[in-house]
Amino acid sequence: MMLYKNFYSIITFFIISTINLSFLPQASADSDEILPYKEAYQFTAKAKDAKTISATWKIIDKHLMYKDKFKFTSDTPGVEFGTPKMPASETKEGIRADGSMGPIQIYKHQVTIDIPITKIDPALTEIKLVAHSQGCNDRICYPPNKQRISIKLVQASQASGLNAIQDLSASLGLGDAANNEMMTAQQAFQFSSEITNNNSIIANWKVAKGTYLYKKNFKFVSDNPNVTIGTVTFPKADKKNDPLFGDVEVYHQDVTLTLPLVFAKTTTSDTKIKISYQGCSETLGICYPPSKQEVFIPAGSSSTLAANTDTSNSNSTDSKVGFKDFVAYVLLAFVIGLGLTFTPCVLPMIPILSSIIIGQGGEQISKTKGGTLAAIYVLGTSVVYVIAGWIAGESGDQLQAYFQIPWVITTFAVLLFLLALSMFGLYNIQMPSFIQSRMQEKSSSLKSGTYFGVFIMGVLSSLIVGACASPLLLSVLGIAMTTHDPVLGAAIMFGMAMGMGVFLIAFGVGASALVPKAGTWMDDVKYGFGVLLIAVAIYLLQNVPQAPVLYLWAALLIITAIYMRATQALPDGSSGWKVLAKGIATLFLVWGILALLGGMLGGRDILSPIPTEVFAPKITQVGSASSASASHESVLTRVNNLAELDAKLAAAKQAGKPVIIDYYADWCQDCLRMEKATFNQPQVVRMLNSEFVALQVDVTDQYNEATKAIMKRYGIFAPPAILFFNNKGQLLEDLKLYGFKSTEDFIALLEKVKLR
Repeated sequence: MMLYKNFYSIITFFIISTINLSFLPQASADSDEILPYKEAYQFTAKAKDAKTISATWKIIDKHLMYKDKFKFTSDTPGVEFGTPKMPASETKEGIRADGSMGPIQIYKHQVTIDIPITKIDPALTEIKLVAHSQGCNDRICYPPNKQRISIKLVQASQASGLNAIQDLSASLGLGDAANNEMMTAQQAFQFSSEITNNNSIIANWKVAKGTYLYKKNFKFVSDNPNVTIGTVTFPKADKKNDPLFGDVEVYHQDVTLTLPLVFAKTTTSDTKIKISYQGCSETLGICYPPSKQEVFIPAGSSSTLAANTDTSNSNSTDSKVGFKDFVAYVLLAFVIGLGLTFTPCVLPMIPILSSIIIGQGGEQISKTKGGTLAAIYVLGTSVVYVIAGWIAGESGDQLQAYFQIPWVITTFAVLLFLLALSMFGLYNIQMPSFIQSRMQEKSSSLKSGTYFGVFIMGVLSSLIVGACASPLLLSVLGIAMTTHDPVLGAAIMFGMAMGMGVFLIAFGVGASALVPKAGTWMDDVKYGFGVLLIAVAIYLLQNVPQAPVLYLWAALLIITAIYMRATQALPDGSSGWKVLAKGIATLFLVWGILALLGGMLGGRDILSPIPTEVFAPKITQVGSASSASASHESVLTRVNNLAELDAKLAAAKQAGKPVIIDYYADWCQDCLRMEKATFNQPQVVRMLNSEFVALQVDVTDQYNEATKAIMKRYGIFAPPAILFFNNKGQLLEDLKLYGFKSTEDFIALLEKVKLR
């Protein structure tokens, strides 16, 4: 039987290897020689502490190792290992263990695995570790391999002594030498994930000391429209002040997020959840490129989860948000509904609707009955809104992934702008007149004054009376849609219906004095809602990098201020309300002008329109007018590949000029700080233009092979990084710069380069 199993395993391995080779490019006659396994995967291991062994493989280029092929045993009797702690892996398409094609987890470049020791003889000072693994390159797959190594153990007393030394070093501010070494993003933010039985993905990031993750840069997208991600609740983040971007929220400690999965229907294919994030190193002063991880949900699992979702009554009726957020959403909708009452189409309808409730026969009714009939009427109107809110919340789950795409955000913002124009009276959005007339005929045929009749009239008239307020109704439906929660969507719309019905109920109980009289002031209320719709549209566009948001804010604030007569003098004897309105208008005007200036300076934050560095002290020595006006593009010359770089370096050496190479990326915050606060300073511009050859490599696209080659040549892991060459073309390794440098510090470095 054992012979049969071994024979089957060998045959399976050769079949899979043959299939793998058929998918790989054919090697040329002059290709590199195939290396032995131990040279392709250089294996080392050591005792990390008394209870842990750390095993490391250095993987050469064009090679990989399979995550599921690692296994650890020991030739030393009495030694047992626990479950290895595997770091985050990459995903690629390949041959699975069962012979089918699909996603597999792999490691490239280097992998370190911690192996817990669960059982050992305390008298042992050395054990023999057997590491099982398997790997492939772009031509062949190696057979499963065993690598043996002897490891000297760390005794408990030694471990405690080492820990004490490390604690003392940390308390003295000396830090951990290992943490000061250059780490890749994968090492700095070790990612792991698991799929739970309650329709969720648990995503975990182990954040290395001296690094942090940006809260705003977490993104989650599904490639399957039938499997979407619900609302993700983030833990409390730390506040970090950035000189260029103001206060930002970051995580210095480990982060665990729960991603609720929502299945529209049973899926028949695998689903890929794409998770992206970005962080920086405070120790090294660099920002890592945006990282991406993928979590695969097999088709079988998704269909099971979807079935569970459909059959679980408790899950389908509970809201996905916390109680405080739930109440806040409903109260906001109530306030919006209250405001809608003061629009020109709704308030004048109150006496008409009240006469329908009371009855047209002149019947005298009590305040109690009048209020009851009014409340029933309002409940009738709410039915339509609740149904619309439920549908919006239910469909929102299917649209969530698309609302992270810039063109979708832009489309939604344009829609809000068009709805705002209708609030300004440019056009009306309402149901066709023939539908309105048919509904009016049906409502008139119902008997007035009966509870059921009033309720039905409320249902019908909600479609008529609310037509003029449809822009805001649609925007509130948008809020319900973005919550991805049908229960909350229904509650939001119910709250808005109650807000719209407050004065109607007051009129029903005879408190007509509480109802404001119609007038031109209601047009101003309607215009105010239009301004709010435009403000929401601009707020959404802040997530689109190409959108000139501060220019849009400036236009909105300045035009609003002029409409409120900010530029006109108040007549003598004006009321206090007019003085207050004048003050608010003046504030809007000043704010709009600041936003306009901030847009010209490249800012994007309406709460801090003028970038901070504008107020930073300038250097005392000012160059010529031409230097002061020189743009950053004239200072640094872009090189796109090694050939261009080598040509520039050769020309600089021949001219006897030193060289700087700046590694830049759009997503690198310290790179942007260097652009705005250092490279555009007059003295820096003058020195670089006249005494240096200044080059720049744009590494925004981390998958660009040409720029990756320039980074690899000089061992650059992430921007911002600057290399310096003397006038003889020699790289000055000791002056290699990572992170942000002020103008004064950068000029001092340039002076050092000139002396070398």
